[in-house]
Amino acid sequence: MTQTSDPRSLLYRPGLLTPEEAQRLTANALGACDDGELYLQFIASESFGFDDGRLKTADYSRDAGFGLRGVSGEMTGFAHANEISAAAIARAGETLKLLDPAKGAAAPPPRQNNRHLYTEASPLDAVPFAAKVALLEAIDAAARARDPRVAQVSASLAASWSVVEIVRADGFVAQDVRPLVRLNVSIVAEQGGRRERLKPRKQGTSYAASSRGRSRGGVSIPPQPCPSTSACRGGRDRGVRSQPRMGKASVDRYSKSSTRKPGSETAEACRRESGSTVRARR
Repeated sequence: MTQTSDPRSLLYRPGLLTPEEAQRLTANALGACDDGELYLQFIASESFGFDDGRLKTADYSRDAGFGLRGVSGEMTGFAHANEISAAAIARAGETLKLLDPAKGAAAPPPRQNNRHLYTEASPLDAVPFAAKVALLEAIDAAARARDPRVAQVSASLAASWSVVEIVRADGFVAQDVRPLVRLNVSIVAEQGGRRERLKPRKQGTSYAASSRGRSRGGVSIPPQPCPSTSACRGGRDRGVRSQPRMGKASVDRYSKSSTRKPGSETAEACRRESGSTVRARR
């Protein structure tokens, strides 16, 4: 189970870190920087892979971590860990002391103008395990029944539920809860000894055939409308509820003075061992 009445409780735990400690440590670590932020994240994810008429993979994982980034002039420092605690953040802050003190004015916080486009419900808990497998089985059966030339059907279903919080040295704090569901289907048709893989040209409306043999006389399978479900939309209507989308709006803005996007750097906090780096761009 991932759903909780207080998503922030997955980031802040008694005896490890409190919101007040996070703001104090961020202010201390980034006090001499032009810009930067503390990025906290918890993510639960699962994936199913159905191929050759049977379930081949089923994975589930839960991860948490943080990333700390500081910008001073043309220098950018990163530190991250897969442990969310005051002690770990304090150690990460030591890395940013290698940066030269900032000489300019601190960057202003991002604007709070994003809309709430989705709920905080976890897709991992919304549908039972057996129902997810049954959906993939139904997709496989429907594709094979549609045309006798269908030789292979591969379907995958992936879902994630993430809690993100951004803390800045100026006291700005933003939170987001991000549910995501993605459904992928790949079909291979065979005729006359030649195989073609069919992929959607436009989601839910038509298919395009990519031939491995001659360019003429390809296989044509009529398209089937995609039901208007969140799984088929693959989260394309997802937005940010009340605060800026930190993986896009504000973090992309910060990356103008960074050697690479901090969104990708901080995401590694949930998947890699502890570590830190400092880079300078001249």
